[in-house]
Amino acid sequence: MSKLLANQIANYGDDAPIEIKEGLNIPASKPIQAAGISGASGQVLTSTGTSISWTTPFDGDYNTLTNKPTIPAAQINSDWNASSGVAVILNKPVVPPLPSVTLTAAGSSTLTYNAQNGEFTFTPPDLSSYLTTYTETDPVFLAHPSYQITTTKISNWDTAYGWGNHASAGYLTSFTETDPIFSASEAASITAQNKTNWNTAYGWGNHASAGYLTSYTESDPVFLASAAAGVTTQLVSNWNTAYTWGDHGVAGYLTNISSSSVNDLSDVAISGAQNDQLLKYNGTNWINFTPNYLTSFTETDTLASVTARGASTTTPTTFLNLTVSGNLNVLGTTTSNNTSVLNVTNSEIVLNDGQASGALNGVIKIDRGSDPDVNVRWNEVDDKWQFTNNGTTYYNLPTAASDLTNDAGYLTSIGSISGHTDVVVSSPQNDQILKYNGSQWVNTTFSTTAQVAVSDAAPNNPQPGDMWWKSDEGTLKIYYADVDTNQWVDASPIGDPFENTYASIAFFPQANVSKGAFAFSEATDAMYYSNGTSWTNHRIVTTNSATSSDFSTLLANTQLTYTLDAVDYTAGGTTAFNDARKIIRLSDSQGVQNDIVLTSGTGLSIIKSNNEITFNNTISDTTFSISSETGAGSNATFRLTGSDGSVDNVKFQSLNGSASFCLVHVISIISSFLVNCMVVSALAFSTLDPLIASPDFVSWCTAKIAEP
Repeated sequence: MSKLLANQIANYGDDAPIEIKEGLNIPASKPIQAAGISGASGQVLTSTGTSISWTTPFDGDYNTLTNKPTIPAAQINSDWNASSGVAVILNKPVVPPLPSVTLTAAGSSTLTYNAQNGEFTFTPPDLSSYLTTYTETDPVFLAHPSYQITTTKISNWDTAYGWGNHASAGYLTSFTETDPIFSASEAASITAQNKTNWNTAYGWGNHASAGYLTSYTESDPVFLASAAAGVTTQLVSNWNTAYTWGDHGVAGYLTNISSSSVNDLSDVAISGAQNDQLLKYNGTNWINFTPNYLTSFTETDTLASVTARGASTTTPTTFLNLTVSGNLNVLGTTTSNNTSVLNVTNSEIVLNDGQASGALNGVIKIDRGSDPDVNVRWNEVDDKWQFTNNGTTYYNLPTAASDLTNDAGYLTSIGSISGHTDVVVSSPQNDQILKYNGSQWVNTTFSTTAQVAVSDAAPNNPQPGDMWWKSDEGTLKIYYADVDTNQWVDASPIGDPFENTYASIAFFPQANVSKGAFAFSEATDAMYYSNGTSWTNHRIVTTNSATSSDFSTLLANTQLTYTLDAVDYTAGGTTAFNDARKIIRLSDSQGVQNDIVLTSGTGLSIIKSNNEITFNNTISDTTFSISSETGAGSNATFRLTGSDGSVDNVKFQSLNGSASFCLVHVISIISSFLVNCMVVSALAFSTLDPLIASPDFVSWCTAKIAEP
């Protein structure tokens, strides 16, 4: 890029204007001088015919223009009530008379409608008798600890706050006692659970004085009384010898006595045999007898009596369902739960309950069979949550970016600009810029030489902000980009605002870049003025002859006829929504409509018949009575009963076992009832606390009932 100093620009060949082909760029704080003058803020360059000079442009105010056209004042003043003369309004709509609408509400308020002038008049009710002041004692606040907060305490707390954050003061927050002597002693292995178990055992009392069995010789009377007690080594030897004699089953011994009677045996004596009798030996013979079977039995033992004889066992025991009403104390080292799903209804599971700080790590383990177990643990030494995927190596659960391992090689810094592959910086100097050369960004010196295209024809490929001196007109233009178009606009001089003539309004320049300009449309034969937003709404009324004016044409557009109609509302989403609304529609002869939507509120319905709209009251009077109902304990209930069968209860909870409660809140609730009721019957106070049934309170309620 070449540099040409401003004081070196000259054309020695033909005194023709200088042509700047690459445009003119004027950096910030660098002025352009014309005839040695830099110009003031807001001024533009304009041609004097022989040179250029700074000129203050049109400021957009119509009043600063010279040779302004004279706009005649309005010729007719319209009067709605006029019945003759030029002020009368022709074809006025006739507003049909409506009957007076009166709605009576509590407190003698009224709403009236004047059919003559179409006005609604609302007279508010007299509310002077209602409560206007009230002193809140707030017993809840008085009983709260925050009531004791004083200005002095707040000042002390502010002073303590000014001492700074103790968390950042470096105070000792943890300490690990090594104590090698204690660590090597037996006491080091004592845990909080050991102490708990020992304290529990101590609570069982002194075993030395319990009379427990200290020695015992087993005599086994059951065994001694059995035939097995007589088995000797000699008998066993004899039986073994008999075994060698062979199988008696193949020796041909007698195997069947079915052909004989049992009574034929020499040692059997049966006399008068009966059904279900048995044989028993009487020392000489087997005789028949009738057995005395057990026919009934009542168990007197209970679980309590059984456990009283011995409450512990070493035999494994299986229960189908077990409910423990007290505490379940498991003294073993392992508790197994062989269910597929463990449901815990508690919101908190406590591990290492009762352990001293730093004593044991808390671990949640998953048994993976032959694969290494995995777990999540709280490391009491590091004070961190950790997890393992192989049962050996533990990783901290990250709570900060520093806890993460950048094993994927993520970018941690962007480095310098010259480190990018598409940037080449060579010997950079102050105020240089990076410029794209088609393949890379390279550093180069930024030129501050202003460039303006000078030619009769517009330069090619202009960019917003480019300037062009149109030499055949002596006009400086700037390429301007608005919301949706780009165009050359005059920068200096702006030109005569009255010289622009166009075939129609469609050919007018953009209004937002022509604020304050005038344009003439040959299609409408009229002059228009741009306010920076539009042209078409600002036609200028002109006189085109000595005897006539196009004002009469504009006046014809204001002499409109109007109609007033009652219309059903159809724009809502539901039928009920539309039925609660009607429209009063004012339409002119040019098709312009204006709507007033009337909406029926609570207790009203709205009906349209032809051009009449009627509001109807849909609420019937309801009589209410207030009674006091006896509640549980010292509670009380106010009951509001309507003649339509509706019942509303308000229960008052007593405090500290007494039915006395805050009178202020009772008054507030009763007052709410009375204000919203049309008719209230007598109150019954017989079951209320004496405070509520006091004469002053009853008088107050009676006065409220008597109010409108």
